[in-house]
Amino acid sequence: MRDVSWSLVILSCTSVFIVAANAIVCVFVLTNVRLRTYTNGFLVSLAVSDILTGGLFFPVHLSGPDSVVASSEGYLVAFVLLSGVGNICLVSWDRYIAVAKPFDYKKVVKCHFTKLIIVTWVTALVISLLPLTWQTDSNVVIHKVYLFCLMGFFVVIPYAGVFCAYYQIGQHLKKHRRKFRNHSTASLSSRKMKSEAKVVKVFLAIVIIFVLSWLPIIYMTTVASVNRPDLVPVALQEVSLLTVALSSLANPLLYAFMKEDFRREFKKVSSRHRRSPVSANAIEMKTSTVACTAETSRQYLQFT
Repeated sequence: MRDVSWSLVILSCTSVFIVAANAIVCVFVLTNVRLRTYTNGFLVSLAVSDILTGGLFFPVHLSGPDSVVASSEGYLVAFVLLSGVGNICLVSWDRYIAVAKPFDYKKVVKCHFTKLIIVTWVTALVISLLPLTWQTDSNVVIHKVYLFCLMGFFVVIPYAGVFCAYYQIGQHLKKHRRKFRNHSTASLSSRKMKSEAKVVKVFLAIVIIFVLSWLPIIYMTTVASVNRPDLVPVALQEVSLLTVALSSLANPLLYAFMKEDFRREFKKVSSRHRRSPVSANAIEMKTSTVACTAETSRQYLQFT
């Protein structure tokens, strides 16, 4: 009973941190003009997926198997997983266009930005609710086919495409680096490519963490599709929730500490708050000085 209580406490606290951290990311992007880029728009969509993990999926799981909402846990797992995979694909596509077609980036992404986000979320919702058509009976053949197709067509294949995209991005960056190595006039383009390389590293870290974090649940779902639950250790079931929480909590930390535009704006906000008392005193002193100068000038004019 003590272990169960501690696990409940840990997951509850983690859920709060997940929601708070990702909500800060969303608010920070929406309220800061310099952060309102298409790339960060895709990140906000990914942050919303993480908020659903901490604010919806974990509370439903923690409510216990006898609660009213317990039957929805399977749908939430599928929805959160698919929305996360879809948003990972979006940020990867965004980086590929930025590196492979930098001159067409704004035109291409602007044309598809809203449509891609809508398609990603609608697809995740429809696919996750599809088992309702057969009353989510896990014993029927169609449910096993559904689980197998879910892992294959909506998780494995998209991630294979994501890693292929990052391989192509790496090849493009190497080609640009060789091209600009001996051209001093291309320093601006070289700096831009270095900046893109740093952003790519952040997103690649997000992809790897997401895959590793969801791997236990992906494995358990695949095993369930072939009707071999005996291949799932009890410890893996307990660890799987913590790894999912790690992914949702790691993303905002990666933005804050590794993504240059986020880090720059965070520094500006923090330095502004630190300087605010000093600035107020400085303004007050300046006002007093101006007032004293005006009074002295008035007296001088009267004397003359």
